[in-house]
Amino acid sequence: MAIDNHTDLTNGGGTFTSVGGAVCPAGTTSDQATIIDKGYVWFFDVNKTFVCADGSGTFTMHIFASVLFCNASDAGSWEFTGGTGSYRRLRGEGHLIGNYVRSDHQPASSCDNDGIDDHFWGVLGRVRNR
Repeated sequence: MAIDNHTDLTNGGGTFTSVGGAVCPAGTTSDQATIIDKGYVWFFDVNKTFVCADGSGTFTMHIFASVLFCNASDAGSWEFTGGTGSYRRLRGEGHLIGNYVRSDHQPASSCDNDGIDDHFWGVLGRVRNR
């Protein structure tokens, strides 16, 4: 499973596409984020909600990532924390890499950017009914 997500850090919100068939092929995202600034490194604690464009449901990831001050990319881990519709029994976890970009989608740093392109990959499964 892989999900690519562009987040517009100026206006908020984002869009995503996925491959692998575990989740819908595309939709929008929103974030609830806490940023912990330790001077030379920033830590991100994020709950990201994915809303499927095909109406099949929503799913939420908890993300923990970090970036060294003014680097071009960050890295971290994620896990599914809930869902609705087709994704209410979905479980999984994995890793992410984020690349900072400007509004013209050219590379940037964590100190000079308008957005971030995240790439999530990992393992997904469904919890069985009991």
